[in-house]
Amino acid sequence: MVEAIPEKPFPLDLESLIYLLPSMQIRRKKIQAVLPADCYVVSLTNFPTLGALVSDLDASTDSEKNQNGGSRGDTNETGGGTHEGQRATNSGILKPGDFAFPAAVPDPFRGCSRSIFVGDEVIQKHPRFRTLTANIRERRGKKVDITVPLFQDVCTFPRADRIDGSRTPAGDSAKAKTLHEQEYRRQLMMEGKTLHDGRSIYMDHMVFGMGMHCAQATFGCPSLSDARYLYDQLGVLAPLWLSLTAATPFLRGLVAATDTRWATIAGAVDCRTSKESRALPKSRYGAFSLYIGDHGSLHDHIDFYNDIPAPVNRRAYAALIASGVDPVLARHVAFLFVRDPMVIFRDKLVDCQGEEEEEAIRRLEAEARVDWAVDVYDGKYQTTADFENLQSTNWNSVRFKPPPSFNQFVGQAVGQTSKPVTAHEGGTQNEFTETNERRQLRNEDKESPGATAQRLCRSGTTGPTVECWRVEFRTPEIQLSDFENAACIALITVFVQVLLEERFDLYIPMSLNDENMRRSSQLNSILTQKFWFRKDIRSSSSDRSFEEFYLHEILFGVPVVPGRQTPAVALVPACLAYMERRLPSGSPYAAAQLLEFFDFLRHRTQGIVPTNATFLRAYLAAHPDYKHDSVVSRTISFGVCDLAAKIGHGTVRIPELFGPFAHRVGMRISDDESIQAYGDFSKPLVTADFPCPLGGFLASVREQHCEKGPAEAEPHSSVSGMNQKTPENLLCNHSAGASFSPEKYGLCLSRRTKMDPPQSDPGLSFYLGGRVPLTLQKAWKSQQIQRFFDFRNENSISKMEMREFRIHKDVWNPVREFRGSSHRPITTNKAESTWAWMLSTAVGGPDTDTGASDENGSTSCPSLGEIGDISDEAQAEKRYNGAREQEGACSQG
Repeated sequence: MVEAIPEKPFPLDLESLIYLLPSMQIRRKKIQAVLPADCYVVSLTNFPTLGALVSDLDASTDSEKNQNGGSRGDTNETGGGTHEGQRATNSGILKPGDFAFPAAVPDPFRGCSRSIFVGDEVIQKHPRFRTLTANIRERRGKKVDITVPLFQDVCTFPRADRIDGSRTPAGDSAKAKTLHEQEYRRQLMMEGKTLHDGRSIYMDHMVFGMGMHCAQATFGCPSLSDARYLYDQLGVLAPLWLSLTAATPFLRGLVAATDTRWATIAGAVDCRTSKESRALPKSRYGAFSLYIGDHGSLHDHIDFYNDIPAPVNRRAYAALIASGVDPVLARHVAFLFVRDPMVIFRDKLVDCQGEEEEEAIRRLEAEARVDWAVDVYDGKYQTTADFENLQSTNWNSVRFKPPPSFNQFVGQAVGQTSKPVTAHEGGTQNEFTETNERRQLRNEDKESPGATAQRLCRSGTTGPTVECWRVEFRTPEIQLSDFENAACIALITVFVQVLLEERFDLYIPMSLNDENMRRSSQLNSILTQKFWFRKDIRSSSSDRSFEEFYLHEILFGVPVVPGRQTPAVALVPACLAYMERRLPSGSPYAAAQLLEFFDFLRHRTQGIVPTNATFLRAYLAAHPDYKHDSVVSRTISFGVCDLAAKIGHGTVRIPELFGPFAHRVGMRISDDESIQAYGDFSKPLVTADFPCPLGGFLASVREQHCEKGPAEAEPHSSVSGMNQKTPENLLCNHSAGASFSPEKYGLCLSRRTKMDPPQSDPGLSFYLGGRVPLTLQKAWKSQQIQRFFDFRNENSISKMEMREFRIHKDVWNPVREFRGSSHRPITTNKAESTWAWMLSTAVGGPDTDTGASDENGSTSCPSLGEIGDISDEAQAEKRYNGAREQEGACSQG
């Protein structure tokens, strides 16, 4: 997992969002540039077979393969001889750790994690990560226990008659048969099929969660009050974006019955003991638990909205109240302090001298040896290091982040900067002033409307760098393409600006927000689940009731089923109205790009294109190696990663995933970091039925600067194997034989008169919760989905197809360095230079982007000897080459 951020923050405005997609793509290219040969950046939420013990040779079909002369890659059909042949006769069982190369062999008795699936080699060598892994296990008194529902396919449960002599090659001895049965039973246990009644995927290592990937956004706010308000509103939106970006259908080589990473990562860092679990209802990682706003709409109904248990640290709460912090915010901070810190600096430890903790604290306070209210570094600077150490190990759906104070002198106000005026390279001066608790930004450079487009192209123009109150939005899952990531982040960024201006009221009881989080992880939740939301979010409205709506109804205000009620104000129309007010003097190119992003997300919520999780499930269901047993084989995993790499680098077009936007998803960054346009990249695409205002600025932008894509005109007819339940009766197993006519772009096909059992309905709807997006329906019916399995036979990623590049002179040509780019040069040719750069940053050298250095130096990272020290290297190389001959190589970065 690699974390990539822009070099400097983006300004919180509309025009800057034109650089969001190029910034993400240049980060992808920079990571790719320093990877060794045959390694590729893949933006999957998780590696599908991390910790898996199952190979292509699924246990349930070994007898058939053996009768047909063995499987692909077998070198000895009788089970003797080579390593590959032995594995072929042992039910296709991979040795522990074989999901990686070199193998990450687990050690259940030693090491940090003591996992039965994953070795400690997967943990970064920095002491913080190994300490976190070990401390969570030691604090709870046992390993982490992560259980996620297993998708129940037709052949998920093996029958007893499958463990018999017919499953061993002819001529095997009775001893070999006995060993075979024992190994098979061991595999069932390790796969989780004999754990938790065979209905859960069991995982026992922090890496299963903290090795996952997401797309988070942090917003700087003008004041403390704004940050508190935004924290609450984004907390309500967090489950909706989790559903919108669902991308995690596979876990530990098995198919999950959920679509997101949330439950896995919550269990991966759950440090609670059995006793504490009764008092603390949530893991350290989970949905946020308290609203903290300081305005009347919350304070008048605080107990109604904060309606779930949220225990606090009483000493911390009392100290905050005594220091003048209001009770609502004090409760939030004291809620964080009910957790113990998982890592701590050694110089911050206090010797209790054999006393109980509370007694030692009272003694130190009485002796005036400790001032708990002040944290000082080097005797001169205030620091929030201790608070941040605890805050950074409380992972919620949103995070309220006070300004860092590492550079403040003792006595200086929090958030106050010692350099109030900064001149940016673009020539704009921003002055930050403090008025009571509100920081205001005053732009001293009055620009004419015509200068806006030119300013966008200036290098070095960035957002404010002064410390401010911030809110982190943490739920979106990483997407296969940067186009999808940019679209999801762009929408929430625009709506944040709408929230700060309009002051919409999104509050619902916290218990309902928790329910929304649960629903967002369900199978194909974007189409199958309703979410609790306010009927009217306008602050002036007297209607504070809430109801269940589909995500499309919340975002776009269009009823999924004719006659259904929708919210009085939908989110995207509110964004369009805000853009209409704010952008007429700005860049039409930024407006055009935002319209395209919103239109793509409309296609997703409307059921025309799928989420990443739905697309990957369809890939699995159509794969010839899938045996309907909930197992993701190595062949399937390789195909997923290979296809994901190609999608991420823009070398294939997948209309099944992107619909009419397939030609728009590609790499727009050249090797010299300039924004390029080729093919159809010159103009964003907006389809004919996108609900854009009929008149005004956005209408003219759509007419002059957007490619006009056709609306979906093909009627929605029933597809064989795709019969679905109606939105109003999603959970019923039987329904009356009535048909139903959706409005334009309706999501459902005709009702089924009777739900067939899963065994006789292996169609795509079975794997997608009964709701199949339109693009997948067409591909499944025409068998076009089979072409995904031919991509691996095309040119590899290392030989990306050459394209005719052309520059759109009006906007792209002047751009060479832009907001979100990095001044670190790309190393593309010399491996020596690449590894020298990686090692210099790994062993404590200064980072040229941040200027930061690792105080632990080489003691916290592997030496060259450790990097090259692979146990039994010859055997590992032999196993690796054997697998490589079968299916090539793919590595996730």
